[in-house]
Amino acid sequence: MRAVGLVAGLTALMLTAVAGTAAAADSASSTAGGCASPAEAARVRAKYANGPAPLPFQVAAELGLSEATIASALPPALSLGVDGAHFRTVWDSLAGWGESMILLLKGAHVIEVHSRIPAGEPSSRSKFFNLGEAAFSGHLRPDLISAIHIFAMQGREGMVRGVFFYEQSGANVFGVFVGGEGGEPAPEQLEAFGKTWNLFRDLPRRCGAAP
Repeated sequence: MRAVGLVAGLTALMLTAVAGTAAAADSASSTAGGCASPAEAARVRAKYANGPAPLPFQVAAELGLSEATIASALPPALSLGVDGAHFRTVWDSLAGWGESMILLLKGAHVIEVHSRIPAGEPSSRSKFFNLGEAAFSGHLRPDLISAIHIFAMQGREGMVRGVFFYEQSGANVFGVFVGGEGGEPAPEQLEAFGKTWNLFRDLPRRCGAAP
């Protein structure tokens, strides 16, 4: 699938889903950004049983669950999750993806940045993780990341491959999708994504085995 098509498809869905994000936060279960209970997991599995698979932020309001809680209930064929303590290991892996699409959702705003993932280093004076020079740059707070999930799922517009970082409330901070503006991810990008997927598979699983 062309990355441009991915961006367009995601954007169309985002514009309808983002408006419900605040409502999802208000109606989220007591698990917040934690692991889904058996009952919550059953609701999530039922939602994902048929048809194209939505990303958690697209159905959080409908399910009344936080995004991280939804992600924790997905079958391992669709998503693998690790604790936020593995931020640096995951981040270093993303640097091998080449040009990527970084997605930031803020209120009703959808921001897309096409950039390689820069290397970074922890600040010696604060809790920030300072990113190197790239179109996507800045200062992150890994200590506030509670969960990280990688996704590989068939959406309405084709295959979606990416990683989302979640804060303690269970809402996403930002996502990174393989491939940039140039179209279908190149073979080396898909290979790099596969390495990141295997990294998640080999790290201790967040919430243990999927329900």
